[in-house]
Amino acid sequence: RRKTFQASRSRMAQVQEQINDEVGLLIQAIKRVGEDGKVTFGELARDEAVTQTFEALLGTLKAARKRGFLDFKGELLLMGQHDNVMIELTGASPEEAPAAAAPPAE
Repeated sequence: RRKTFQASRSRMAQVQEQINDEVGLLIQAIKRVGEDGKVTFGELARDEAVTQTFEALLGTLKAARKRGFLDFKGELLLMGQHDNVMIELTGASPEEAPAAAAPPAE
């Protein structure tokens, strides 16, 4: 049973690392596509490199917002309907973020 717990813990750490990597790529994309750390959802969603990089752009945006790296209004962003929603970097960087909380030890 302990092995299973350790395996799940390891898997959770891998997932958190992957999310953090994607958030870092998203921040770079926003800086590249936008100006002064701001970009509209439409500009970002239609950028060729962004469409090739992110399988779930909204999920990555939400993860970045949850971690305090950016902000935007609303919970759901749809192309066409929400093209003018502004996405703005907060100034925090992934290097400054606290590490994800580890699950409690048994």
